[in-house]
Amino acid sequence: MLTLSRAYPRAAFSPRLRAMNGKYRIVIPLADPALAGDLLVIASGILHRNPGKVIVLGVVEVPEKQNLSEGALQARVQRQLLREVERLGHSEDIQVRTTVRISREAWQGIKEIVAEENASLVILGWSGESKSSERIFGATIQEVAKNPPCDVLLVKGRGLKECRSILLPVRGGPHADLASRLVHSVAEKFDASVTVMHIKLGDPGRPSREDRIFADFVARTQAAGRISHLSVTAPSVEQAVLAEAGNYQLVVLGASAQPEPGSFFGSIPENIAARADATVMVVKTGQPIDVSIFEPQTRSISATVDKWFAENTFHSREFGDVDELVRLKREQGLTISLGLPALNVEKTIKGIVNVIKGELFDRKPLLDEIVLFDGGSTDKTTEIAASFGIPVYDHGDILREYGSYKGKGEALWKALYILKGDIIVWIDTDSMNIHPKFVYGVVGPLLREERLKLVKGFYGRPVPLGDPLYDTASGFLTELTVRPPLNIFFPELSGVVEPLGGQWACCRDALERVPVFSGYGADLGLLIDVFNQFGLAAIGQSDLEERVARDLPLSTMSRRAFALMQACLKRGQARRRVTLLDEILPTMKLIRHRAGRLSLDVTELEEVERPPMATVPEYVKSRRPAENTPGRR
Repeated sequence: MLTLSRAYPRAAFSPRLRAMNGKYRIVIPLADPALAGDLLVIASGILHRNPGKVIVLGVVEVPEKQNLSEGALQARVQRQLLREVERLGHSEDIQVRTTVRISREAWQGIKEIVAEENASLVILGWSGESKSSERIFGATIQEVAKNPPCDVLLVKGRGLKECRSILLPVRGGPHADLASRLVHSVAEKFDASVTVMHIKLGDPGRPSREDRIFADFVARTQAAGRISHLSVTAPSVEQAVLAEAGNYQLVVLGASAQPEPGSFFGSIPENIAARADATVMVVKTGQPIDVSIFEPQTRSISATVDKWFAENTFHSREFGDVDELVRLKREQGLTISLGLPALNVEKTIKGIVNVIKGELFDRKPLLDEIVLFDGGSTDKTTEIAASFGIPVYDHGDILREYGSYKGKGEALWKALYILKGDIIVWIDTDSMNIHPKFVYGVVGPLLREERLKLVKGFYGRPVPLGDPLYDTASGFLTELTVRPPLNIFFPELSGVVEPLGGQWACCRDALERVPVFSGYGADLGLLIDVFNQFGLAAIGQSDLEERVARDLPLSTMSRRAFALMQACLKRGQARRRVTLLDEILPTMKLIRHRAGRLSLDVTELEEVERPPMATVPEYVKSRRPAENTPGRR
């Protein structure tokens, strides 16, 4: 239940808020001509106090397989359509210029024009629909909002032709000042009244950080203008705003200080924009945000990792009672699939299938499905697996319309289209000491701990001498190639013992929402992306004790290291919002020794990034009949 109280005097916005002076440039990317009129009206309101101009942008997207020059005809058509927009701008008494850009992706064209024009603000129109069933907003909006090139304003609704009342919820986030400045300008333009709304959660009589921030905001305003203040106590911000929004023609929200993984404005403003009947504007500043000031009580990263390690590190022996795991699986209404990625492993595949199928499929039905995904084996790998009744797929034959790449990651990505389980398990097929714990050791934590989405297995890799955990070339690859950049870019993951491990289990609802690197970077990319979307608490690791596998030549390890560095750099750049390289080169020079002579070979080793499977229409369609199955994760 909402409780309302008028607690603060009428006031106007303070002139101490940073004024937006000089030549103010607004970029309006226009995907839907029907939105042009409303967006220009909003732009005219903002320019009321900020003299400047509007650049209306049309972007022609040209697919990767086509030459960019093939967009010339479409660009011509776009320019003709945009001429009408210029006439609309004249009717609003603002300076409008139109331009067209050719780009592979619309968001690339937007960022290009923002840089060229030194733009102050991008206004994005949203119709309330998205082409992707898994996204609240379209791909272009999300890419611009993820790393905004300047201030960003998202508009959803009915325009501002009749705007007489504006609601501005304020909770002290880093985007609040930008929201208030834009509201002030729009209110003056349309002679609209403004209500600044304070939302208090929990005990209405107990002062909070938000109370102090709001009181400071009021103290910085001056008594003038049609501005009032509304204090609301409610169980949630979203509920409070939606309950009040119906009384206003425009609602202006600042983006969240720390949007949830996968969200770029924050779930609260995004949900309000999607559900409110009024016109909604969500603003996000392009300035870097020091989020630490909004979490004064957070523990250090080192302490967080230590706590995670203690709570989320398991041992396979904890889950040795397979009958208990089968019971848990059935109680939760879950199914479990095992995928086997394979390439020329005839020496080990028989033992793996014989042990795992015999123990965990035939004798004790922990697994509901076992499927082998082959990457083009030239030995008897596929024949051996098929002789046990195991379905075998060449991953190049799956989703043919999306092409095919070499690499383990390609098998992981395409396998999700084939496998039916709610929990997906993968184990490497070159293991020489296969044991059922390689499966139940990573599945067990998922069945017992609801918070977990991904469990990685770790193990020693014994050789005759030295430290058994790190003495093989694979161990060196982890410690020398991956762990240093992982600690730099993702220190929260520094406690993961085996970030490259191929023995893992993941809930489908997480796996289908992350992109996949096509090659050797797949396992590392999965770890980082699950962390980015679901947080450290959603990741666990399980001690599988020991795994004996074929070791690889140094040249092969070098190529793998190159692929892993690509994955680290790509994800690290996005995390830290820095550009380490303008373009990550896909080729690597390798030194060859032949007959006492040295030479250089150039090898292309690009880690192609497959999109989240949940964005693939064929996958979405294939899963639809099972969407409401009880117990799905």
